[in-house]
Amino acid sequence: MVVCDELHKYSKGKQFLKGFSDGYGAKAKIIVTGSSRLDIFRRGGDSLMGRYFLYRMHPFSVAEIIRTSVPTTPIRKPAPIPDNDWAALWVHGGFPEPYLRRSDRLTRRWRSLRSSQLTREDLREVALLQDLGTLEVLVQILAERSGQQLTYAGLAQVT
Repeated sequence: MVVCDELHKYSKGKQFLKGFSDGYGAKAKIIVTGSSRLDIFRRGGDSLMGRYFLYRMHPFSVAEIIRTSVPTTPIRKPAPIPDNDWAALWVHGGFPEPYLRRSDRLTRRWRSLRSSQLTREDLREVALLQDLGTLEVLVQILAERSGQQLTYAGLAQVT
């Protein structure tokens, strides 16, 4: 088993992976982990067609928190979520590390890092951005106004 994390940060990562897969693919299982930037990583340059499967990991859902066993039927009866698990999901979100640790400090740091990575790294891969500071402010405003009506005039009045 070979595990490569954040391989997309290596400038020749795709060529390395292709060569390694061609040379050792039958002898080794290869797992490549990283951020959503791997989706962008797979689009350009040499094809890895037939050499991999892409899995997108989502935060825990209420159903996954209630039941950790593999379902035996397509539809299961509703079950209550324990109050402490619901509170943790509400406060810390469904991403595994903050949810499982349930630490306010870790959750704040994790969210801050996630926001920074989104604006400073992930968006830079897909768009030509010159003012990252303004983009970070916009991301923060949009997060605070989630579920509310959003207008250009309302964005212009931010203080």
